[in-house]
Order: sequence, then structure tokens, then C-alpha cells
Amino acid sequence: MRLAMAAVVVLAGLLMLPTLIWGPAPIDSAVYNYVWTKQFGEALGQGVMYPRWLPGSFEGLGSPTFYFYPPLAFYVSGLLQLSGLTTLQAIAGTALLALLASGLSMAAWLRFKGANPLWALLYMAAPYHLADWYQRAALAEFMSFAWLPLIALAIEAQPRRWATPLLAVSFAGLTMTHLPMAVLAGVGLILPMIAFRREHLAAYLLAGMLGFGLSAAYLLPALTLQHHVSISLMWPPYFQPATWSPWGPHDIGWVVPMAAASVALAAARSRFWFLLTLVLAAMSLALIPIIWNVPVLRQVQFPWRLLAIVEFAAVTAVATSRPRAWALALAFAVAALSWGRLIGVVFVSLQNTYPAEIDQTLPDAPEYLPAGSDLAAFGPSNGRVKAQAVAPATLTDLPTPQVSWGAWISLASAALLSGLALAPHLAAMRWKRRLGAD
Repeated sequence: MRLAMAAVVVLAGLLMLPTLIWGPAPIDSAVYNYVWTKQFGEALGQGVMYPRWLPGSFEGLGSPTFYFYPPLAFYVSGLLQLSGLTTLQAIAGTALLALLASGLSMAAWLRFKGANPLWALLYMAAPYHLADWYQRAALAEFMSFAWLPLIALAIEAQPRRWATPLLAVSFAGLTMTHLPMAVLAGVGLILPMIAFRREHLAAYLLAGMLGFGLSAAYLLPALTLQHHVSISLMWPPYFQPATWSPWGPHDIGWVVPMAAASVALAAARSRFWFLLTLVLAAMSLALIPIIWNVPVLRQVQFPWRLLAIVEFAAVTAVATSRPRAWALALAFAVAALSWGRLIGVVFVSLQNTYPAEIDQTLPDAPEYLPAGSDLAAFGPSNGRVKAQAVAPATLTDLPTPQVSWGAWISLASAALLSGLALAPHLAAMRWKRRLGAD
């Protein structure tokens, strides 16, 4: 295991070299990473324990971003910035830690399964895993990869007494890292795994309740305060998963090799993990569009987010069974198409620069503009808004009942979880005292 841990550390550094040397590329979600890290870190430095309101966003109009966006990734980047790093250095450091954590958690899962933990290196270097950062700059989703192995480990570890607390904490951690990925993990990983372990259903339900409770400080405001903002902008036709099928209006050509490589990799002798890879890969390509019309799944925006779980299942399949040489060769050949494309994407994106005025304008996501704003005045290319077109904010940094209730539920869940974890130790101590007294 020490060798695997050392290899994970080395590979994480190598895979992150472009980011560590040249900084995070200003692509896709990168501007939001910058705006949110900068203000989140500043708020932490001012003593705000859970910054929800970002006062500088939208050129000083402010934004209730973290009432709705999961905060965990930005706690990491914000604290790194608070430690003395620049905003871009803090983002790069967070991406490095996220990749490192995913490798270590995957190594722990594979070791638990009796497999060679060095297969975790393939999980780290899987095409979508890297594309999530180098092509999409999806910092929070990139961090979510670290929770998937821990969730699987906690499910299979039942009835060990630490399994329920681990599952609760891991699911809460995923929820507070990236909510769409938590939804997909529930459908694509948790439900299939517990379906074959129904004898532990009570423990899984308890872990789920505790997981939701732990994340209530984020989840309750996020789900109940959406009428204050223009949240409908998150789900226009472009962001509907059902429209991303091969016959749909959007180009998903870059996703196909990633899904195909995972299916080929999983063609081992592990039937459960191969079938799971196959089904989820088909779903990630929206080959069964009706699935994405289910109300909850419809809100994950992109079906190819499932590739995170597809790659986890594929690496698990090949690591836990004797791999076929032809399947490995085919998987790496197809994956090479994605890796080659990624190299080109990295080369081009690193030549871009952040907008010079970013520290003054602090553009934010339009869905967090107050409800009733004239969204036509929002500049899609640079995030500029006209102050007169923005409706008065009804959600600021003032306390709301949902925030208070969410905090109390999370505290109560943490206390209950602590009691559950400590109960066996306290019982053992009482038993020893009785024996000593006798």
C-alpha cells in the first residue's frame, strides 16, 4: 500500500504539471472558480464560517451563490488562498489535492476488494477524469471523484461498525461537493450496489438519513430558496440531458471514445461491474433518452457527467478480475483518442488569459440574479449586467429560517453520528469496568 500511495502522489503531480506551471486555464467554468474562490476566501478571512453571499459579484451588486452551490471545494480553495496563495494558485492547489484524494480513496477501495491498489493510477488518468479539469475546469465536479470509492467501500464494508458512519459522511461530502454528481451516484452506484445487499438495508437507510442530515446546512436552503433567484436559467433546452443523444442537436463526439474505452476496459470477468459500466455508459451517451426525462435526473444538465461513475466501475471491474489482454489493448487504444485530444485542448487553453477586468467586475452565474431581473440585459460573453435591469435582491447575507434550521439539523445529525461511532467503544469501556469491579 505504501508503494501505491507513493505512486499516487507522483502521478498526481505529473498529471497536474500544466496547471502547476502555467496556472489554471481560463476555460469554461474557470472564471467562476476564480470569482468564487476569491470572495469565499476573503469571507473566511473575515470570520464568516459559511459564506453564502458574495458581495462583489455582478460588479458589486452581490450574489447569493452559496445558498445554492455546494461549498466544499471552495472551502479548500478559499482556505488555500487565506494561507497566502494567490487566487489562481489556490485553485491549482485545490485541483491537485482533489486528484490526489481520488487516487488515495480508489487505492483504499481496491485494497479492500483484495485487488492491486496500483490500478488507482488508471482511475486518476482516466479520460473523463482529466477532461473534467483540463477541458471543463469543473473544480467541484473534479473533487467529487474522491467520494465515489469511499461510498462503494462503505456499502460493501457492512456490517463493520465503521461502515455506516463512513457512508453517511461520504454521501454528505459528495452532496456538499457537487449536487448533480450526488444524484447520479445515488442512481448509478448506490442503488445498484445495495440491491445486492438487501440484508443491510436498515443500515443503508440510517446512513442515508444521516448523510442528508449532515448536508442539511447546505441542502435545505438550496432546495427551498430557489424562488428568490433566476434558477430556471440552469435548465434551458441546451442544459436538458435528453437533448444530448447522438441524434440530438448537440455534438457529443468527444464523449463517445471515453464511454467506449470504459466498456472495453470493464470487459473482464466481473459481471456486476461490467454490466454496470455498460448500462451507465449507454446512459451517459443518452442512448435511452426517456431515462433523462425523470424529474430529478433531468436537472443534472449533462448525461455525460455519468462518465465519472462509468470510469470508477470500469477500473473496479478490471482490477478485481483477471483482465483480458485484448480488452485492455482495445481500451487503451480507444482512450488514446481522448488523451490525444486532451493534449491539444490543454495546449490551446493555456494560451488564453483571464479577462483583465475580472477583479473589478467579478462576473457570476446568471441563475443567481434576483428573480424578476431582465435577463436579456445580461452579457453572456463577459458576465456584465446593467444595474437598472436587475431586480431588487430578496436574498442577501441576512439570516433566514432555512439557514438556521439547516444548521441545527446538521449539528443534530453530527451529534447522532458521533454517538453511533462512539457507542461500541463506550460499551466496551463499561464492560471492562464491570469486570474490574468484579
